Amino acid sequence: MTTSFSASIFLALLAALALAFAVGMALGRRFPAVAETAVLLLAPLAVLWSQRDRFQDALVQLLPLDVLVYTEGALITPLVLFTAGAITGAARGGDLRFRRIARAGPLLALFGVVYSMGAARWMLLPRVSDVQWLATSAPAGARQARALPAGQLQSADESCVAAALVTALTAPDVGLRVDEQEMAALAEVRKGAGSTMLRALWAARRALAQSRLEPRLYVCSAEEAISMASRDRPALASLRVGPLRTHMVALLGWTGEGEALLFNPWPETTIGKALPGGAPGLRSLSLQEFQRLYTGRVIALVDRLQRRS
Repeated sequence: MTTSFSASIFLALLAALALAFAVGMALGRRFPAVAETAVLLLAPLAVLWSQRDRFQDALVQLLPLDVLVYTEGALITPLVLFTAGAITGAARGGDLRFRRIARAGPLLALFGVVYSMGAARWMLLPRVSDVQWLATSAPAGARQARALPAGQLQSADESCVAAALVTALTAPDVGLRVDEQEMAALAEVRKGAGSTMLRALWAARRALAQSRLEPRLYVCSAEEAISMASRDRPALASLRVGPLRTHMVALLGWTGEGEALLFNPWPETTIGKALPGGAPGLRSLSLQEFQRLYTGRVIALVDRLQRRS
C-alpha cells in the first residue's frame, strides 16, 4: 500500500465523519427519539471501545483485518459524529430536552473529529521503508540494520515491529527470507508513529500467505503467551516501555530457570537482564516483570487450521 492510498483512506474517513454528522442532524431534527437512542447507545459503546485491547482477538474475527488496520483507532468516531449531529438537529428542531444541552452537539462533534484525526494521523506520515535508513548510502550516523544469530536489531526508532517480524519469520521452524525494509513496508511503519499490533498481524498474514503457518492474535495471560513461543518459532509480544509507549519484541519461550526469554530489537531499551555470553538483544525476565510489562496481546505462529484448546 502506498502513502497516497493511506491519504485517500484518511480523506474518506473525514468524509464519513461529515456524512455521519449530516445524517444524524437530519434525523434528529425530524425524530428527536433518534437523538435519545444515539446517546443511550454511545455511552456503553464508548466504555466498551476504551477497553477494546481486551477483546482485540474477537474484533479480528468479526471484522476484516484489511479494514481494521486503517480504522482501529477511529472505528467508533462515525457514531460519535452521528450522535453529535442528532443532538444538534433535535435542539434546532425545537425539542426542549435537547435545547437545554444544545452546545453538547458541537462540542461532541469537535471531540470526535480531534480524536479521529489523532488516531488516523499516521496515514499522512512518510513510510519508514521509503526512507534511506536501511541503505548502505544512508547519511553518516544513521543506524544500520544488523541481523544477529539471535534476531534482528531495529534500524530506526520506529521499526521495532519490522525487526521483531524479521526475527520471528526467519526463525528455523518458519523459514522465510525477509528483511527489515520489506516488513516495514508490509506493517505500514511510519516515521514518528511506528506501527501497531494489528498492522503487525496484517504484515505477518501476508508474508505467510503461502506458508503452512499462519499468524493468530490472542488476548491471553503472560504465562500462556510465553508458552506459545520458542526459539524455533517465536511469537510477537507488545510490552509497555513508557506511559504512552509500547514496544514489540520477539518472544522466545521459557529459560531453563523458568523466566521469559525474548529478543529485544532495540538494546538501548532496558528490558530484563542480558544472558551471560548472550547476543545483544537477547534478554530474560522474571515472570512477574514480564507480567508488569505485557499488554495482554500476543501474535503466535500456528499451523493452519490449528485451534488453541
